[in-house]
Amino acid sequence: MFRDVLIALHSSDVTSHSHREVLILYYDIAVRYSDILQDKPELLPNILTSISGDKGLQHQHPRVRSRSCYLLLKLVKALGPTLRPFVETAIGGIQSLLSNQVLSLHPEDSLYLFETIGLLLGRTALSDDEQQGYLIAVMTPHMQMIDSVLKSSDIDTDPETVGDTLSFLVASL
Repeated sequence: MFRDVLIALHSSDVTSHSHREVLILYYDIAVRYSDILQDKPELLPNILTSISGDKGLQHQHPRVRSRSCYLLLKLVKALGPTLRPFVETAIGGIQSLLSNQVLSLHPEDSLYLFETIGLLLGRTALSDDEQQGYLIAVMTPHMQMIDSVLKSSDIDTDPETVGDTLSFLVASL
């Protein structure tokens, strides 16, 4: 009976709800009962598209973005190789957020995302070429940010802030 309720929830349009807390609660439920997603992988595209897109990682509200970073990591840890067909969806959402200069991201959320990428690349049996392609796509903007900080004129005028920024960027590697 409870299983049927979860399947109905995943099959519904709950991610279209306008209130941010509804989204967060849905993602939390999806992670908490992720074993159903292993049994019913046809439910995965909706949850991954939502949590990786503008209803999760790209959401305008920082709390939704933050929780989505953490819950995506937990989902990837729970599902591992089951996510093989959906790696592009998840990494695309992560890449979009990490390279977005408008949406703010807490440092620990970035670390969650980089750990998620590592798990997706390492646990989903991707070929070496696929891993390399995804890694280049995600890390190139990150490396460009490091280069930009190193070339910044603030390096002399505000070394403390530049040092904090650089340490965060390097820790993400």
